[in-house]
Amino acid sequence: MTDFRLGLVYLLIFPIYAICLYVCHIKSKTNFNGHQNHMGRMMGYFERGLANRDSSHVKGFKKINQTVNGYYIKSRNIAKVMVPITTFLTNISNITVYIAGIYLLVGHEIQLGTLLAIIMYGELLTKPIKDLSSSMASIETSFSSIKRIFAIIDYKKDE
Repeated sequence: MTDFRLGLVYLLIFPIYAICLYVCHIKSKTNFNGHQNHMGRMMGYFERGLANRDSSHVKGFKKINQTVNGYYIKSRNIAKVMVPITTFLTNISNITVYIAGIYLLVGHEIQLGTLLAIIMYGELLTKPIKDLSSSMASIETSFSSIKRIFAIIDYKKDE
């Protein structure tokens, strides 16, 4: 048996993880979708521009390219913020468990093995969240790409 008081520290941090992941998902979703949509526009514009080869297409292409780059940078920055946030939350929960565990250990309320077991279980609980946050940009890009592909598949030509 482990001590439930130390386990609660890890369980109390999970809603904070969920809130942070949700907020970053919402903020980055619009930028990833904007990136994919403008990337499609840019490709169509580029294709039309190859046939015409005039200077107006070059200027338009540069403008669309700047928009695509803007969305790309915003989306990546928001997604990459999640890794430091989850690392910070994990460190805070670990420090709290260490301090509370040492306090309980000194008071002879728990044994050293119990403290070590809680620390190892905590690592097993937080590792998937850290992995998810580090791959959040890839997941968001995949969802945006799939959404764009389904829009192309569902497109019906007017006859």
